[in-house]
Amino acid sequence: MLVLLAVPGVAFAGVGSISGRVTHSGVDPGAGVIEGLVCALKSEEEEQVQGENCELTNVAGDYTIPNLPSGNYKIEFWPRYGGVKWVFEYYDDTRFWSQAQWIEVTNGPVTGIDAELAEGGEIIGSVTRASDGEPLSEVLICGEEPLQEFTECTESGTVQGSYQLPGLLEGDYVVEFLPAEAQGVRAQFYSGKSESSGADLVHVTTGAQTNEINAALPAEATITGRVVDASTHAGLGEIEVCAFELAGPEITDCEYTEPSGPYAITDLPTDSYKVGFFSESVEEEEEGLESSPFPVQFWNDKPSWEAADILTLGLGVRAGIDAELGPPPPPQASILPSVSPAALATPAPRRARCRSGRKWRKVKGRMRCVKAHKRTHHKRAHRQQSSGAAR
Repeated sequence: MLVLLAVPGVAFAGVGSISGRVTHSGVDPGAGVIEGLVCALKSEEEEQVQGENCELTNVAGDYTIPNLPSGNYKIEFWPRYGGVKWVFEYYDDTRFWSQAQWIEVTNGPVTGIDAELAEGGEIIGSVTRASDGEPLSEVLICGEEPLQEFTECTESGTVQGSYQLPGLLEGDYVVEFLPAEAQGVRAQFYSGKSESSGADLVHVTTGAQTNEINAALPAEATITGRVVDASTHAGLGEIEVCAFELAGPEITDCEYTEPSGPYAITDLPTDSYKVGFFSESVEEEEEGLESSPFPVQFWNDKPSWEAADILTLGLGVRAGIDAELGPPPPPQASILPSVSPAALATPAPRRARCRSGRKWRKVKGRMRCVKAHKRTHHKRAHRQQSSGAAR
């Protein structure tokens, strides 16, 4: 005989489900969206975890998300897995997480969580290399409405570098072209602009294609080098290396050195720069803290902005922009075997890292460096010290 024993003090969490139907407007209104992805999320951060509490719609547009622990959920509908013409939304009929409706799940099913997806417009174009007109694949193209919370992205393909950016609401968009790290070209905004503030807006109309939104990406200039301790010649990590425009101490870009001292500043326009090396953080500099063991230095072993040498960049890589920080070693009583400067300057292999203002994100199953959304591009100004001030 089977005896079931109740264990006092043990509570079992409820398990439920959410179901509904996803349809669309447009040419055949009310038709189901086939293979649309529907996800139940407890927090906005869960959007980064693909496949968690998600199900595809069937041929009629129906879906059921089973085995949901009790709690409150927001539902998102992704139409791109089937009908690329339709626009993403949250339940109930909004594109913004903050406005999405919470659905409470306890024991049992929650039904009738339906969506009718709006028909969108589409941006179409191609991406090439400006120097020779060769098509570029695997470039990330993103369309963002000004002041909008959501950004749509896609990748250029192998056929003529073409791309399609569908499922867009009617309106004006800023379109950005973001090449992969090793492609040797610069990111830009349409049409040929380096900053989003100067970008030409691209208008999208419901149910229509906006064609010929093309980009010819110019070759990037790159600065590489190594930073070491002048006394020991050991590599110095976490040194901030910054490229300044000659018009003033506004930074074009900054990168930190790797633990063994090498660095690379990529995605620079061909121009003239002054390069500075900073061992203290931005916060320490702004708060006036004197925690740095090394004074600010500019290339080529110059102590100030005024005295700094000018570095003129052409296309490609300008290597050997090195720095030795701190006082030199004390004189030696005996003559030691010389060490080749080239051997000292050999950088360790550099791990992959994102460009300034970008972060790792999964795009179509691959980790890519994309623009850090809702984040201001970091810039730093070199503060001039009085001639008698010690760093």
